[in-house]
Amino acid sequence: MRKVICTPEAVFKEYQKGLDFKTQIGLFETVRKNEKFFIGDQWHGVQANGLPTPTHNFLKTVTLFIVSSITSNNIKLTATPFTGGDKETQLAVDVVNREFDRLMELNKIGSLIREFMRNAAVDGDACLYTYFDPDIETGQAAKGAIVTEIIENTRVFFGNPNDRRVQKQPYIIIAVRELVDDVKEKAEKYGSPDVDLIMPDDEEYGSDRSRLTDDKVTVLLKMWKDKETGTIHAYECTKDAEVRPEWDLGIKLYPIVWMSWDYMQDSYHGQALITGLIPNQVFLNKTIAMTYLSLMTMAYPKVIYDATRVKRWTNQIGTAIPVNGS
Repeated sequence: MRKVICTPEAVFKEYQKGLDFKTQIGLFETVRKNEKFFIGDQWHGVQANGLPTPTHNFLKTVTLFIVSSITSNNIKLTATPFTGGDKETQLAVDVVNREFDRLMELNKIGSLIREFMRNAAVDGDACLYTYFDPDIETGQAAKGAIVTEIIENTRVFFGNPNDRRVQKQPYIIIAVRELVDDVKEKAEKYGSPDVDLIMPDDEEYGSDRSRLTDDKVTVLLKMWKDKETGTIHAYECTKDAEVRPEWDLGIKLYPIVWMSWDYMQDSYHGQALITGLIPNQVFLNKTIAMTYLSLMTMAYPKVIYDATRVKRWTNQIGTAIPVNGS
């Protein structure tokens, strides 16, 4: 049985393969374009030359209406025993349900689901990532809580990009850009020998080109199913340095929820709701722009008058215009 051996170089190579796949299908450009159209920046890069550039953003209205219709009802997580159980079993179930309620409130699951659906409609895919944060205060002696957050589809990389099934993946990589000082502090905490190799990014990384700063570094979290233990293992690194050595998450399923708005064959990325509507939005904006231009040129035509008779023209209502001569 082959043992998975992780090194920064190997993980970064897999990350680059994921970037190449996203680039080949035009994901980064599609997401940038869709996001701009969604927020109303629909004339970006167009040389108007003084012509009107009106925007009637029906894309956002339609998208938010559909998302609100889907997520109008809040969800609740409830545990029940397989059998009726005795009083002691019911008490345990009540404790679990109270913990479910606390976690749902802590993570604002209702808001996350709305953002989750919004990302799927605009970007094509949506992702929820759940992990255990040991530093969260609980008001008790023991710290830590389960945390769920949104991950953009441009930062999630499947080991098999032709299969959209999460639990069938050989590995999953999540890319995050963090402050260099924070990453070094984490590496020291886990005894990494590569702390001095953690440096700010010196090249452009796919979807993060517009967010590059001098004090940030791309951190890669790789997760895979270990065949010996049957559980999910993880490894964290940068391009050149190990941040956290391999550890066992103690779970048997990837802590990832992935959904595409509309599935596409042989790809884990789907098509967004607004991608097919953008040509309609462009046509509507152009139609309104031409209507505005027609009003500007035809509604108020040029006035020609004889200056030898009329010294000054006025279009004020009810005002007489004096004329000298016949």
